[in-house]
Amino acid sequence: MVVYYISYGEPQRQPLWQPLLLILLITLALAMAAAIAYGIYELASGSGSGEIVSLEDALINLHQNNANNIILADAGLSIREEGHLDAVKEALKAVALLYDKNEGGAPVNSLATLVPFTEISEPLPQLASLETPEASKRWLSRVDNLKPSDNPVYIYDAVAVAHEALKKRGDSENDNVIVLLTDGSDGGLLEVDPIRLAPCPLGIPVEPGEVCSPVFEQIHVDLNKLVPCPADVAAVAGEVCHPAPGSADGTGITYDRISSTDLEVCPPELGGANVLCYDVVIGYQPVDPYEVDTCPPGFGEEPGNACVDVRSDIDRDELIVLLANSEVHKLEVYIIGLGPGADQISLMLLATAGNGEYIHCSSVDDCKMPD
Repeated sequence: MVVYYISYGEPQRQPLWQPLLLILLITLALAMAAAIAYGIYELASGSGSGEIVSLEDALINLHQNNANNIILADAGLSIREEGHLDAVKEALKAVALLYDKNEGGAPVNSLATLVPFTEISEPLPQLASLETPEASKRWLSRVDNLKPSDNPVYIYDAVAVAHEALKKRGDSENDNVIVLLTDGSDGGLLEVDPIRLAPCPLGIPVEPGEVCSPVFEQIHVDLNKLVPCPADVAAVAGEVCHPAPGSADGTGITYDRISSTDLEVCPPELGGANVLCYDVVIGYQPVDPYEVDTCPPGFGEEPGNACVDVRSDIDRDELIVLLANSEVHKLEVYIIGLGPGADQISLMLLATAGNGEYIHCSSVDDCKMPD
């Protein structure tokens, strides 16, 4: 048997560019991984060549000319427990004091609003020029009244609501700036009373099967301010009420009915044993009743209460996409992280997506500004 071999030309050599391209791609991938690892190391160690300033100076540097500035101040309990509260208040006051004639250097054509928060909803306090005495007074009053809450801090929701407020404002001439000041991470443990869990009120978005837990805020009672309840508030004739701010900007008044059974001794930050407080419902937190569990040791104040782990309605990755694709004109998101508790990696990613910078403060006098 004869076998014939038919050739259609010379054997083709494999192009050299293919293995070279593969090597190049692998090298680039390793370089990117090394860069990310180095960036994480810099955040964790606080190293880098950025200028070191105080918290007050860092916040003032972010209050810009020709801008709408929304400053979000984390009001979680750790702000006080970690010793940051006084420094945070002084830094926030310094923003308004820039407009004192003796200070000089105040931003021009600039509007600002301060939003202390654990949970946040619209409408936000109105943006205003701090050059007016009224706006400056409201700002300083809001700073003085900054009271940390033991509720979880919904950081991602706060940034999303601030972004939506700037979007609705629709300013296509000035910069639109969000400054978030926090010492923690998103969400956390929420203490709930299982007996108070109930169907959520209308208008609160919930997932199937979720119920709501009321969220309380403790209000200091000024006995000298107790007044007869208005007719549309009183449940029974002769009932007394305590007036309280009824709108986000503090311009409205509501009346809380008070009975002797509502009153209890205030916690230390509100005056302690010599002052009385009462609880007022400020909102409702949807929870999955199947995720409610026993609180860990050292957490929880009321006997019989339980805990549930809660997070913002919008998660980190969704917020990153929202900021990166924002239609807000000249959006800039700056985040100041206080102390080791700040979720540095997540906060850095959010700031980068929002065309801003992450500023880490290892102490109130040691904040590393970006180059």
